Amino acid sequence: MAIEISARKREAQGTGASRRLRRESKVPGILYGAGKDAQPIEVDHKDLWFKLKMEAFHASILDMEIGAEKAQVLLRDYQMHPFRPLILHVDFQRVAADKKIHMNVPLHFVNAEVSPGVKVAGGVRTSKQAIQYLVMLHETLGVEWLVPALFRIGASTLLNDVLMQLEKERTGRYAGPDYFTVD
Repeated sequence: MAIEISARKREAQGTGASRRLRRESKVPGILYGAGKDAQPIEVDHKDLWFKLKMEAFHASILDMEIGAEKAQVLLRDYQMHPFRPLILHVDFQRVAADKKIHMNVPLHFVNAEVSPGVKVAGGVRTSKQAIQYLVMLHETLGVEWLVPALFRIGASTLLNDVLMQLEKERTGRYAGPDYFTVD
């Protein structure tokens, strides 16, 4: 499912120009990345408001149309008014096919209430940490260890023990448990 958003190039810049755009129900923004110059843009407020309510909009590569030009972009940031339902500014990053990107993706655990593999027990506190641990397990032990019954969120001490054993096999000595960090 490709999510499309349309924008226009923005000529006028500055505080006054941004206020005029907001009065016209437009959101000032910037499009940057992929080795190209930053491009000031304006987006329709109503369209952006409803798309920001979609979870996929925050974690997907979007198809942006800027006049006749099309680009694949990521939503990187947006600023909201402190108490009014108003988007003040939006940032998009162009995606290049030959570059790695880092982004957060939402996790939804299926059958979490009955699976022993998703019960929170300590160590891993966020989904980001859980993904980092799963990736680390996959890279060091292989895909056969990624069975939900074998991995519990919170079992970071188990993972550290496994990594310490792998380090001992590799170097011949144990490393302290604080040697392995998530970040």
